[in-house]
Amino acid sequence: MISRPAFGGAFALFAALLLLPSASAADAGLLRLSEQSGPYRISVFSDPTPLRSDTASLDILVSRRSDGRPLRPAEVWVTIDFAGAAGPAPTQRFRATRRPGGLVYEVTLPEAPAGPVKFTIEVTGATGTATVGFVAEVAKAEAFWRREALALSVPPVGIALFALHQHLARRMGRRRQQ
Repeated sequence: MISRPAFGGAFALFAALLLLPSASAADAGLLRLSEQSGPYRISVFSDPTPLRSDTASLDILVSRRSDGRPLRPAEVWVTIDFAGAAGPAPTQRFRATRRPGGLVYEVTLPEAPAGPVKFTIEVTGATGTATVGFVAEVAKAEAFWRREALALSVPPVGIALFALHQHLARRMGRRRQQ
């Protein structure tokens, strides 16, 4: 049997995860595009917000225009045009892979310079081909310490709280002895 305090703590943790979908990895990111093209509705989500030049990914949901049901299987290609980018390959093409659940296709973006990036998504399925596109601003890569600041702060805070507890416990012990 679970004690009441343990049950209350578990419930509080569960409720906090429901209130923070990004912390529990339960969101698909920012909706960048949702358009009907040809026989499909194509919705594109990006993560993180804003797009960063080192850790960005796109999630693509393809559904039938007629009834809104997800399209499976489909071939999804993403063409990325790094406008004004200095480098060997300013335009790159990637095949999006289907996630294990099978409803969303995803592509991880390569490292790129900051600036405007043009995305073109091409979908080929049983009922035809559709193409959509959008332009997004890609921000500079975030420093490691800034990106991981919350995770890196947990151990020092825990150690400091433990040291404070020990200090106060010794102090209370000395007062009781007097």
